[in-house]
Amino acid sequence: MQSIAFSVDIDRPVERVFEFTNDPQLTPLWQTGAVEEVLTPDNPVGVGAKIRRTVKRGARTVVSEGVCVEFVPNEKVVWEITAGSPPRGNVITYAPINGGTRYTFSFVPKGWLAVLSWPLRPLLSRALTRVVGRQLADLKHAIEAQIPPNDDDRPSGSDRPDGRT
Repeated sequence: MQSIAFSVDIDRPVERVFEFTNDPQLTPLWQTGAVEEVLTPDNPVGVGAKIRRTVKRGARTVVSEGVCVEFVPNEKVVWEITAGSPPRGNVITYAPINGGTRYTFSFVPKGWLAVLSWPLRPLLSRALTRVVGRQLADLKHAIEAQIPPNDDDRPSGSDRPDGRT
């Protein structure tokens, strides 16, 4: 099955959007139900980094794990989800557009999910549109509300995208 892609245009530079979306401590600000996201080793995201994400879905708590398989700063990050969630690739791209960023998330089914997803594509696409659409709207709001339009507006002494020291 081919990927299912979703995009949102964010009125902030690519570097700022990339920094924000790759900070695991900020994930709960924009990903629906995200409780915690932990990277191992405790380094910035990069090829070989492993991620453990805890998400609350109704009464269930789901823990998934993945590994970063491709990392191009300010352009692309690819995660292979390996446990706790259906097997898939998450491909995130960042493209400059009119002084801002087009953030694109692509869901790429793998293994048994790829086989089952062909006949279920319409249902899967509708479900993903609902969830991912909400997350991208939350992402746009979180970044544009928390990150000043340029570095000159960042609180002094802060090197974090959310302005905290």
